[in-house]
Formats: sequence, structure tokens, C-alpha cells
Amino acid sequence: ASHLVGTELEFAPYGKYNAESKYMIYEACEFDKNFLNFNSELSIITTADYDHPDTYPDKDSYQQAFNQFAKQSKSVFTWQSVASCIQMQHSNAAVFSDDEDVSSIHLLGNAIRKNGFLAFNLLKKVTDKPDEDILGNTMLSRQ
Repeated sequence: ASHLVGTELEFAPYGKYNAESKYMIYEACEFDKNFLNFNSELSIITTADYDHPDTYPDKDSYQQAFNQFAKQSKSVFTWQSVASCIQMQHSNAAVFSDDEDVSSIHLLGNAIRKNGFLAFNLLKKVTDKPDEDILGNTMLSRQ
């Protein structure tokens, strides 16, 4: 997979492109409504906490932008609180309970564990592989 993210990663540079990649993973940013330039096959919306008042004058405009992003995606993975916040109505969404137990995911911080949980479930859908094959020796392993 090719990827482009907003920061240098511990395990990879901030971007890598291969024209023959089956997937392009992009960390879409809501700043300046950048993410509305994409029509994604699969999207993960980890949070919709109000941010960027220089772009969005109020919470409502911010939440409407996330709702539009969800509509532009063929499939969305998110939390119930996010779906409710942005008033998401998507026929092909995987909406998980905010009470999902992520304590066994070996990543630092609950927010990062929750992000890992969403990514894991997206990978399950894309690869159709057993959990063990996806988890392998990653930090997402559950022990």
C-alpha cells in the first residue's frame, strides 16, 4: 500500500507511493476542508471534536463537513458518539460502541488503542483474513 500521513512515523516515512499499490492510505485532514476533496472507498473517522475555528466558524459547520465527508465515502468505520455528533446516516457504515473494550490492544493511550481498533476492523473487511493473520506480531496483538 502507498501512504501519505501528516507526520513522520516510527515505522515508516510520512509518505511512500508505488503506482502498482492496490491501496492508497491517506490521513485526510479537515483543516481548510481538505478532506472534502476525496471520495474514499473506506474511511475511518476517529473523532469529530470541534477544531479549526479559522476554517469552521462554529461546531455546526464543522460537523456538517464531517457528515459530507462520510457521505462521500463508500464505507465508514467510526464510533457511535462520532456518528451521532455528525448526524451520520450512512447505509454502509460500521459503527462501534464507545464502550468497546480496547484494553488488550498493546498501544499507548486509550485514544490510540481506539484508533487501532478501528484500523483493525477495517483491515478485517478489506483482507477477509482471520484475526491472527492480520494481527501477526503487530502492536495490535491481543495477549
